[in-house]
Amino acid sequence: MYDDQKNTFDNADWYINDGTGSLALSITNSNSFNSTHQLTQNVIDGSAMGVYLKSNIAYNTSGRKYEMIDTLYFNGFGSIVSKSIYSFNANNKVNVIDVFQKDSATQTWIQYEKDSLFYDINSNVTSVMIYDVSGTVLTKSEKITCTYNAANKMLSELDELWNGTSWEINSIDGKIEYTYNSSNQLLTQTILVWNGTNYDNESKTTYTYGTATYPTSATYSTWNGTSWDDDDRDVYTYNTSNQVLTDNYSTWNGTAWVPSTNGIYYYEIFAPQALSNTTLDATVSMYPNPVENILNLNIQLNQEENISIAVVDINGKVVYQSSSLKGKNITTSINTNSLSKGIYLVQIKGNNGETVSKFVK
Repeated sequence: MYDDQKNTFDNADWYINDGTGSLALSITNSNSFNSTHQLTQNVIDGSAMGVYLKSNIAYNTSGRKYEMIDTLYFNGFGSIVSKSIYSFNANNKVNVIDVFQKDSATQTWIQYEKDSLFYDINSNVTSVMIYDVSGTVLTKSEKITCTYNAANKMLSELDELWNGTSWEINSIDGKIEYTYNSSNQLLTQTILVWNGTNYDNESKTTYTYGTATYPTSATYSTWNGTSWDDDDRDVYTYNTSNQVLTDNYSTWNGTAWVPSTNGIYYYEIFAPQALSNTTLDATVSMYPNPVENILNLNIQLNQEENISIAVVDINGKVVYQSSSLKGKNITTSINTNSLSKGIYLVQIKGNNGETVSKFVK
């Protein structure tokens, strides 16, 4: 329900210390995408550790995920195949998730769970009702209730179980609380458990930030009854597009952090795709090309209309965005002093389509 991390890599490898000071590959993670860059398959291959997970995702004509099939294999336990089907409300928000498991003998799908989601006026999930399904009979099982701050960031998540008569707080996960800095970046995520009278601290994740939008580290701690003891941490590095490059995982031995595993992420370079299949009827000239400081553009349109101009780097990151320009013969310029050396695309969007041109810095 809540994820403040970023997960858009294509391939990642996890290594584990083999006890001799060297790293051995333990898990590989690969993602596949469709032509609109939506995730269609995720594979976590930990065969060396006796585990394998594959998720296949399908989308409807509106580009929304409507089905996901998971195949999970544990060494010695065989495979478990499950399927989730998503339904949407009038605002195109998921409001029902039907969960099935494939019967290994009959190879038929048998439903065992139904989830109903409810939203506030800001489209935040306020509660989730989870039902056990047996044939056509629904039985209350679990309820999750969420609260948010003024910036629509989640503040708390309460987990309750149905005891047959009333709701009681889940003694395992109970409650999760979140805190943020002045930029509304997640600072802490704390899990509390219900002791029958009060909430007790159990575990906490603390995030730190540098210049990147996303955390540079995440430290995991447990409550000893008086204070927090550090256990593990992840340290992240990012590329210029704020995508994770490395994830170094280490454990605390009481004195120092001891390296354990290292995740290395790889990305494909996608050329930006037009939002419309219609090409803008325009003649575009750019000079000088290659450019040093100022890129001049002359855009001759078939008719007067409003246009916008964006410059995108090879990673798909927008590095310049103009305000709306109106006319039939438009001349403008772009200051490229802040751009690094490389290849860039200029996207010109109008009322009737879009056109893309390339320049070199």
